[in-house]
Amino acid sequence: MVPENSHLITIHTMMGAKNLDLAIQCLGSILRFCRHPVEILVHEDGTLGEQAREQMVAVLKRVRFQNRSETDEIIEDKLRSHPRCRAFRKRHLFAPQILDIPLLTPPGKRMVYTDTDVLFTRPVECPEFFVGGGAPFTGSRDLRESYSVHLKHWHLLGKYGVPVGSRLCAGIMSFDLSVHDVDYLEWLLRLDEEHRLFSAYPFYMAQTFCAALAARVKAGYIDPAECVVAHLSSMKLVRKASIVHFAGYSRNYFHEIHAVIGPETEHLPARKLAIVSVPACGLGRRFLSAARAKFLLRENPSGIR
Repeated sequence: MVPENSHLITIHTMMGAKNLDLAIQCLGSILRFCRHPVEILVHEDGTLGEQAREQMVAVLKRVRFQNRSETDEIIEDKLRSHPRCRAFRKRHLFAPQILDIPLLTPPGKRMVYTDTDVLFTRPVECPEFFVGGGAPFTGSRDLRESYSVHLKHWHLLGKYGVPVGSRLCAGIMSFDLSVHDVDYLEWLLRLDEEHRLFSAYPFYMAQTFCAALAARVKAGYIDPAECVVAHLSSMKLVRKASIVHFAGYSRNYFHEIHAVIGPETEHLPARKLAIVSVPACGLGRRFLSAARAKFLLRENPSGIR
């Protein structure tokens, strides 16, 4: 286990025993190719046994673990005056992404997060993302507006004064702790309780709340040509990108991309990744996204997910 080191940038992730091999390959690529001093902190779901932890330590070296049982006690105390956040945390798989991890990030640090299916393909530098000093919130650009609000209810966001950033993906993101506002999240959950505003697609609730936090500050994407969500429609970009997010069925393309990373890749000059501004997502963008999803982002024709 790596002891906590104030000079290291801690990259948080969430995982359990499922997809251990994929996680090791992806997290290993970050440690190998990120040209900033980083370590991985795994927030485990209670299923990650001792053997799996030992395997990760043996391969990754710079990895620590946050036990779920310890986390529960700490976060329950921190959320004692936010009952809706506490209830959301208990029922939603990705709630720790927007609650636990920011609340456990030490003051003065930037919260940096990645899913375990994000692969770095070559050396990269991105101080604004890993260290800060630029956009207070930085994420990656999604294929579409993947949010939990139904298109027919989108106008209610304006009615209740809830802006969201356009096409923000929370699979790899970082933000200053000043961005994280538990009172605001509690209020959003109250809106959902009263109007079911965020419950059309519950899987995306945490990502929607991330986009809502981002819209209150200056937000950015990691260069969308360099940080790409894999999909049949984006494979030309994927084959050239420095960071690839293999979400869902796009993991079928993982071995193709991973196979071209050879020993010589480590000696390539680091790409310096830019940050570009995130526009707001209005009703027009949400409508166009729905049309794009219907006609251009069809499911994998093989049916494999």
